[in-house]
Amino acid sequence: MNTQAQVIVRHSDMLAHERIAAVMQVTAADDSLAIESSILGHPEHMALEEPRAIYQKWWVKLAVGALAVWMWLLAWLWRFTIGLPYRWMDKAHWGLGPVNGSLFFDRIHWLARQIRRGVTTSEALDATYAAPIILAEAKNWRDKVAQFWFWQPDASSVRNRLRITYQQMFGELERLWKTGQREFRVLSLACGSAQASIEALATFLRAHPDADITLTLVDLSKPSLRRAARLAQARGASNRVIIMEMNLRNFLSSQRNSHSWDIVEMVGFLDYRTEESVIRLTRDVLSLLKLGGLYIAAHIAPAGIWSFVTAEVHRWHFMERRTAVHYMRLLLLGGFLDDEIRLIIEGHRIHPVSLCRLKYSR
Repeated sequence: MNTQAQVIVRHSDMLAHERIAAVMQVTAADDSLAIESSILGHPEHMALEEPRAIYQKWWVKLAVGALAVWMWLLAWLWRFTIGLPYRWMDKAHWGLGPVNGSLFFDRIHWLARQIRRGVTTSEALDATYAAPIILAEAKNWRDKVAQFWFWQPDASSVRNRLRITYQQMFGELERLWKTGQREFRVLSLACGSAQASIEALATFLRAHPDADITLTLVDLSKPSLRRAARLAQARGASNRVIIMEMNLRNFLSSQRNSHSWDIVEMVGFLDYRTEESVIRLTRDVLSLLKLGGLYIAAHIAPAGIWSFVTAEVHRWHFMERRTAVHYMRLLLLGGFLDDEIRLIIEGHRIHPVSLCRLKYSR
């Protein structure tokens, strides 16, 4: 069996979805934490995490809020002193602030450091996802401090989003299989390291090895795609994976009105988009779906003081937090009808996952 993930390098290949493509050569250096520490591979970690009382205590909110204010002040001091050249050399770095943060966060534990240094990337998300495995047993005080940060509402909720995405993708494939369908086309847009998509694919193939299924991953980040390729190899599913390193807009333009995909997943990307962009992307995705096809997405919601903590302590800026009601309105403006949309709102109410099924021809 071919165990190499493939990368599409020519526009003509991309349009035809041919498997004749350059092979992505990856090494152990591209391993993600998901290979050994995926919560999706451990049934005991699949239950959705519920809010913990400690994070609702006034004194906890006061303490983390004070730390966030201090980090906010230090970040602005850095931006107009040591970091001032980045305003012209690397505006994204200037906006994110200094890489090194607080003695109470990233200088305490390597997992927290991976978040702050890889912020807004799949590397940081992989650290958040893997925390329940890596920090299952606190071996020292550093682990205990890390546990506090990795079980705070925003982090806990994003893991719930991962679980829900995986469950919905696998569940939809199983549903289609039971209808007699044997050929499946699944698309993951702005995929990052594609943990939910690859794990769902691998689980489905273990149950139905004869299924003719292709998972196409689209992203601009080569490091993320390399981690995705390694995970696909580790799960024995990379011969079913096509990887496209390309601009999302170009891909959507080439596929518009194709109505050829059973499942389209784009979880996480909308958190960084303007209203106009969310609406436009929704319209584009709608035109990709087969009749009856499923679009799985999500949008981050306000989280009170934890929104500020995530931005300043974790250094996770640039997110557009919108309520579930607001997000629902954008999906409607994007072309889906009210009875085609279902929102799954987990216990923290921070990362609602949307399931949009194309029920009617457009």
